[in-house]
Amino acid sequence: MKSAKLIFCPNSRYKRMKNIIPNILNLLDSNNIETSITFPGNKNIEAFSCEIENSRSELLIVAGGDDILHQIVNIVSKKEKRPKIAILPIGERNDFANALGIPSNIKDAFQNILLQKSKIIDVGKLEEEYFINYCGVGFITSSNYKKMLFDVAANLLNPISSNMKIIIDDDILIEEELAAILVLNRNFFIRNLEQHPTLNDGLLDMIFFKKSCTKDYFKSLYNLHRGEVSYDSNVIYRRAHKLNIISDETMDYFIDGKRGTFISKEINVLQSHLEFLC
Repeated sequence: MKSAKLIFCPNSRYKRMKNIIPNILNLLDSNNIETSITFPGNKNIEAFSCEIENSRSELLIVAGGDDILHQIVNIVSKKEKRPKIAILPIGERNDFANALGIPSNIKDAFQNILLQKSKIIDVGKLEEEYFINYCGVGFITSSNYKKMLFDVAANLLNPISSNMKIIIDDDILIEEELAAILVLNRNFFIRNLEQHPTLNDGLLDMIFFKKSCTKDYFKSLYNLHRGEVSYDSNVIYRRAHKLNIISDETMDYFIDGKRGTFISKEINVLQSHLEFLC
């Protein structure tokens, strides 16, 4: 019999679903999946992290959204023997579940788990933090990537660092004043590219917004969205395995919604690092 752990952390809209947990556990048991359950909201972060880290479950079922999924990814990615992950998308934001094609209907999403079909994906890494959606450097206020793109406008007159070097794959050097940097593990923004990125291609999509794009920023956003990345002199777009940001000034960043600051960092990709049922 397989073992699983159900991590129940719903949005307030789904609190009422707590009464269907016994049915979920019974269905899993009838499919030879012995399941225990944990409620992260009732524990401090350290206790919860320790519980997941020491778990021997072969499958983690995350009933929640992107925030709790970010925590799980950061715990599991450090393990040598990593369990599979399944998602029941009942959180405030469910962007990654949507990217995997997981149905928003909970019954359909649960059936996906029982089918045991999976996809192996890349994971982005910034020092000791991991991300499956994006990492934004120079963004000050928003934890939502769509709002972050508009936050760049507030940074245009105040670049993230006046003394900064960008090194891509130990080879390409960028020395320009930048308003912000957006690093994507999956391309949810730029359309119509000749080589469409996938979740397991071993590459990160990198968008560098120049300070010079002050006047035509929203035009540049439009061009990016259409995939016209080679025609816009205000934006630099690259796909690579690794990015080094070298600076002597503190910069703000968001990594899948979590805020922090750093001076110099390396961002790289771990290819085919996690397996999701979808």
